[in-house]
Amino acid sequence: MRVRRRLILSIIQLLFFLISAACLFPQSNRMIDEILEAEHISFYHTAYMLCYAADIVDSEDDFDFIAVLRDRSDFFLEMDGQHQLNTAEFSLALMVMFEIGGGIMYSIFNTPHYAYREMTSKGIIEKDQPASKSMTGEKMLVTIQRALEWKNVFIP
Repeated sequence: MRVRRRLILSIIQLLFFLISAACLFPQSNRMIDEILEAEHISFYHTAYMLCYAADIVDSEDDFDFIAVLRDRSDFFLEMDGQHQLNTAEFSLALMVMFEIGGGIMYSIFNTPHYAYREMTSKGIIEKDQPASKSMTGEKMLVTIQRALEWKNVFIP
């Protein structure tokens, strides 16, 4: 019964995020559909959605989403747009783009491992999502929604 209720609540949250994303972010429906259908998120998809969610993009015309993420973290410098991010790498991108601070280990070792630990301890990423496993597009959008909610509550 709890699993069913949690599934229904997750679906409602996802629908809420998708509706708000369609209203708030001017990205094309084609890109959102592509992301939702993705079994594994790419570095480009992640950069694209995080730039919009962090309100960095005014227009898609000639905007280099990947460059923004590379400018914020040296970890992404050698990564190409087709690279499939795992949950830990996505955690680092999320923390960097939303400027979410971490604990002492994250501040010393700014790596995906410690970013993942921070995101799970804050409840933004579910603890049952392994750090080395890739994320689906749907899971990425739900996680971005959680990060935005967390940021609005704890960082006004």
